Amino acid sequence: MYLIDVERDKIPVGTFPGLNEWLDDINSVRSTPVTFTLAVEDDVAVGVCVHEPGHILYLIVAKDERRQGYGSTLLKNVTNLTKGPVWLRIEPNNSEGICFFTSHGAVIDRVHVAEEGGVFHRMVLGAKSKRATPPEETSLLHYLANTPVFVSVAGKIV
Repeated sequence: MYLIDVERDKIPVGTFPGLNEWLDDINSVRSTPVTFTLAVEDDVAVGVCVHEPGHILYLIVAKDERRQGYGSTLLKNVTNLTKGPVWLRIEPNNSEGICFFTSHGAVIDRVHVAEEGGVFHRMVLGAKSKRATPPEETSLLHYLANTPVFVSVAGKIV
């Protein structure tokens, strides 16, 4: 497998008009364009990562190609290019993606509410998160570890 940084002008406008418009839009507010990295195996595109220093906008691997190391290679490429933490946002219902990034050391830093009303987890790789364990979680864990259970005290067994 190898990685290719695709130049914006190499993406055919007629074939991928929506992609080109999106890249033009996100680059319009940046002094340096985002990097569009393609993972290729046997001359087939298997994954893509759109990123800038310290920030992953998208990391996508084709469904049939997952769990073969392509996502890990794309992620490692970004972290190797960045000095310091790498941030990303991910939808809370994307459990597969959250598990992937968590397995590589990312932690959920906070919940982010976008302007359009969408809710995302903000995750960070390579930095200690400021996220603290909520006090109720600590209390629940303490309760679990220190409460003997006797069926005779149960009001109702469900």
